[in-house]
Amino acid sequence: MKAYKGFNKDLTCRGYQYEVGKTHIYEGDIQICKQGFHACENPLDVLDTDYNSIDKKYYEVEVDGDIQKEDKKLVCSSIKLTDEIGFIGLFKAGIEWLKQITNPQAIIDNTKIENQSGDSAKIGSSGDSAKIGSSGDSA
Repeated sequence: MKAYKGFNKDLTCRGYQYEVGKTHIYEGDIQICKQGFHACENPLDVLDTDYNSIDKKYYEVEVDGDIQKEDKKLVCSSIKLTDEIGFIGLFKAGIEWLKQITNPQAIIDNTKIENQSGDSAKIGSSGDSAKIGSSGDSA
């Protein structure tokens, strides 16, 4: 899964030395804000978790293995630095991320609400439990 992370200029984070292109594996249990490799799905959330943003390097990363998500962060057991995107690139990636999650077609595809019909249909439909722009006993 694609995510984003900030690093010190020497590619360290919390005392751990990262290398570009290498898959880093965390041995042991992972836990948000305590142990494992941390990143953010939303590129703009990286700025909420990293302080002194001007002195950082920003990368697109691939996270894998065990993954836990909480609020703006995720923690994983496997991470690979793929592309340095820089401070400006973080904003560009953030705009693309926002466009992707707010794309109406993606929302429709993800919720599978495409012109359904039947007793439990919700949108643009008919049936006894239809909800919007519809007819039926519970419209």
